[in-house]
Amino acid sequence: MQNTVKLVLLALAFQSAFLAQAQEIDVNYGYQFGTKFSGDSDYLSIDAGNQLGLSFGWSFSDNTVAQITYNRHYSALLIKDRDVSPTESKLADLTAHWIMLNGLYYFTEGNIMPFLGGGAGYAFVNFENENNAIVDQGIDSATRIAFSLKGGVTFWLGDHIGIKVQGDVFLPLNGFNLDAIFNEDYDGFRSAENIRPISPYLGLNVGLVARL
Repeated sequence: MQNTVKLVLLALAFQSAFLAQAQEIDVNYGYQFGTKFSGDSDYLSIDAGNQLGLSFGWSFSDNTVAQITYNRHYSALLIKDRDVSPTESKLADLTAHWIMLNGLYYFTEGNIMPFLGGGAGYAFVNFENENNAIVDQGIDSATRIAFSLKGGVTFWLGDHIGIKVQGDVFLPLNGFNLDAIFNEDYDGFRSAENIRPISPYLGLNVGLVARL
């Protein structure tokens, strides 16, 4: 199933390149607010952190753009559990890589162009520097199908250069490798109860966009 989705995304990207009228390159930097997977008093969460983004887009008209985007999110996996960590502690460092195929729609033409968009792709998550006082083994990397929503405004400073202000919501399915953390050795973790199947991540970023 995952291989099929990858092939479909690749085929759509190549098809877009041949049909496009113009190209856009976007480099951005911003902030991601993190998310909580479960509970209130006992929980597993991802801390807020910074993010770096790069996108390449194909414009089919003055209002529609198809994009391939890459976002890198640096953060930490946190835990608060009355049995193993009564106060919030870092469980591991986390780096998430989001590779998405998106569509954008611009509502107006001109120098100020508000837009909305969304797409689908994959999230690749790596864990490092695990807290051995809580888990006695490394946490495996994870790959998840993910969806995204975005909206913002592009301010064109000329025909080819602009500034983009954008908000993103990332939606990975089935969280991030929670089964590797809460395996049979950690059935007593209260923070493992009521894990949410989808935990949204909200991010804000600002970047430069070039139209070729």
